[in-house]
Amino acid sequence: MKLKTNVFILLFFALCVSNASAQNDSLSIISTKHQIDSMVASMSEEFSTSDFGTTFEERDILIQGNKYHALVTQVNGDLKKVKKSWSDYMKSEHGVNYDQSIKKNELNVNKISLFSVSDKRGDLTTVFYRNEGITEMANIFKLGYDVQLNSAQYPEEFAKLQTLVERFAKLHFESYYEQTLKNYREKLEVAKKELKQEGKIAKRYQRRYTRLMKKTDKGKLSDKKHYQVADLSLKLQMEEALVSNLKKEVRSYEYSIMRLKQRNSLVRNELTVNQKKW
Repeated sequence: MKLKTNVFILLFFALCVSNASAQNDSLSIISTKHQIDSMVASMSEEFSTSDFGTTFEERDILIQGNKYHALVTQVNGDLKKVKKSWSDYMKSEHGVNYDQSIKKNELNVNKISLFSVSDKRGDLTTVFYRNEGITEMANIFKLGYDVQLNSAQYPEEFAKLQTLVERFAKLHFESYYEQTLKNYREKLEVAKKELKQEGKIAKRYQRRYTRLMKKTDKGKLSDKKHYQVADLSLKLQMEEALVSNLKKEVRSYEYSIMRLKQRNSLVRNELTVNQKKW
């Protein structure tokens, strides 16, 4: 009993003495834990403020103090990516070449004949912005100075605009979903590989520590060896902490993939229902 007490005392001193030599390892463990905790928090934020979903709403919006009637759509992704995705879609599917030099979060094309929507010429403006953590895009089709396409006066044309935007939302979501799923799977594989490697190291430390402790119980270790036991104990604790955090990282990615697949199914059903309505 006295010998074990001495070991624990030596362990305490060894932790102090070996602090400098193990500082980099300790900082590495703390840094890894911080990165993993930040990653988990980021995932939670992503799913709480930008859940996978697509909604469509006809409403008035303000642009530089002027009110316009628009079709507003919620889409996934940051402003820059959504803007590029929409611009590419309109160019490839409808031959629309937006003026890219006007404003950062706005696309315009004037006096356009968008026959998939209307036989009337007009100005098409698409505005991108963040609303409560979610990316929204508003499409305004101006038929005159103060006249915009709306469902009350132009029900058929507005329905066609809805169909056009709905197709974009479907294509964009499929691309966004596949890319996000791919990223999560790649990160999951990396985390699993690291977990396997660090798990082997932890087991190796544990075997060495167990052997030394058996010798300690039999009084076969010198004072120098006791310090080695203490140092090994510190390394084992740090390695076990790293393994624990890597397990947490793996579970987080697995949960995110599961959640993503669930959302994908819900959004696809939602888009299908909207398409049938239109």
